[in-house]
Order: sequence, then C-alpha cells, then structure tokens
Amino acid sequence: MGTALSILDVLDYFNLVKKVIIQMGNIKKLIIASALSMMAAGCYAGSIVPNTNTAVSADISFSDPGQLQAQLAPVSGLMAGSHKDGDTIAILSASGSNKQYVVTGDYSKPETVGSNSDVWTVIGKSGNTIKVTFGGIACTTKGSLVDGASHKWWIYDMTDRVAVKLSGAQTVKADTYPVTLNVAAYQA
Repeated sequence: MGTALSILDVLDYFNLVKKVIIQMGNIKKLIIASALSMMAAGCYAGSIVPNTNTAVSADISFSDPGQLQAQLAPVSGLMAGSHKDGDTIAILSASGSNKQYVVTGDYSKPETVGSNSDVWTVIGKSGNTIKVTFGGIACTTKGSLVDGASHKWWIYDMTDRVAVKLSGAQTVKADTYPVTLNVAAYQA
C-alpha cells in the first residue's frame, strides 16, 4: 500500500503538464495578437485624404514700435447749415521718430487730385454728402510723391498739423460723416 506510481500515472502527469504549457502559450500568443491589433487599429484610426494637401502662407509684418502715431480730431461744435469754402472740420496731428510724414485723402474715392491735396466726397451715415480736402495749418506741403499704386501723397514735417476742410461753399446737413485720411512715416 504504498504510493507507488505506475507508468500510466506518470504519463498522465506529463500529458497534463504539456496541456497546461500549451494553453499558457496560447494565452501568451493571444495577448500579443491583441496588443498588435490595437496598435494597428490606432494607425488607421485617422488618415490624410489623398490629393487634398495644400500650402498656405501670409506676409507677417513687424513694424518699429512708435514709428508713427497719428490722430484725427473732429472740430467740436460743428453745426449743420451753410458753410464757406475751407471751413475746418477736423485736425490731423502726427508724431514719431521720423522728421516727416505723408498724407493722402481717402484714395478709394478721390475725385480731384490737385497740386496740394485731394478732394473727395464723404457720405454720411444717413446718406448725406460733403466734399472735403485737406491742407497744412500755418504751413505748406514740403512736396509730394506718388507711390507704387499711383496714389499721390503730400509731405509734411512731423510738427506740422493738417486741417481737413470743406471743399467749396456748401450746405451741410445734420449727419455723422466718417472722414478717412491715410498717413505714413516718410524718409527722404
């Protein structure tokens, strides 16, 4: 009555161990296959649509800080009614690191480009119109130039002030008139 093992018992034990090892190998293979399939799915989750690639670009400009500051201040107390040629409606002042600056009118609407300034029509927010021009206050233009887009600019010293004036005698109706001047630093 001992614990003698028969050959059959030993063979059964080895078959059992072999079975467990094979099953563990299958589990290991299953884990590896699972990990590989997740990695493959991640690679194909999103993709670039063929023939849709395009390049975009923009000109990014950095200017010198403080190179030119300009302010256009409306004259206070303007009243609707009859006005004479040359009545001042706003004053432009500029400051900056250059000795001179240039001015031109609203070049999207010039009607007359003269020897000393532009003349253009300003349409008020309620649809009324005025004709305006500009000129130096107690100073004259120091010359003019034409830029690459064929806009004429007038040169002023940095300390000069420029008045926006009514061009011609006119009856001004009550309205708000958005006046635009273009101003830039100038170097000779």
